[in-house]
This record gives sequence, structure tokens and C-alpha cells, in this order.
Amino acid sequence: NKPALKELLPQFRKKNLFVRPLYFLLDKEIELYAKLKKIRINKIKEKDNLTKKTRQFIDEMEKKHPELKYSTINALIQILPALK
Repeated sequence: NKPALKELLPQFRKKNLFVRPLYFLLDKEIELYAKLKKIRINKIKEKDNLTKKTRQFIDEMEKKHPELKYSTINALIQILPALK
């Protein structure tokens, strides 16, 4: 099951543009693309220590299993309709 086209279209909120298909990319890939295209991006900082530790854990696991982040996102997309 692929996400509906409406879910993938860019959305405008206030003066910011949110591009949804970018969730398929790693943060470093998005940053590189933005730098090459001279697009200013705002990074979201981790709100708490648990979020930071979770990100560090996932990054460590990604070193051992390079497909981990992509597989996790794809699995989430597949079960998302059941969660709604």
C-alpha cells in the first residue's frame, strides 16, 4: 500500500513549506540536497534526553543494519491505515 497522492503533496502552513516525501530520506541527505540547492532549512532540536538517546540508538543500529531506517518507515506506511 502506497500513501495516497494527497498525503505526498507539499503542504503550506503559515509561511513555511512542508514537503512530505522527504520523510523517505535521511536527515543528512536532506541537508546535502538543501545545501546544493541553496535552500534554507530549519532543524528541529530534540526536546528531551530520551529523544536524543533514541536517535543515538537508532544511528548505532543503522551502522550495523544500513536498511533499518528505510525499513522502519516503509513498515509504518504499511500499518498507518490501520492506525487511523
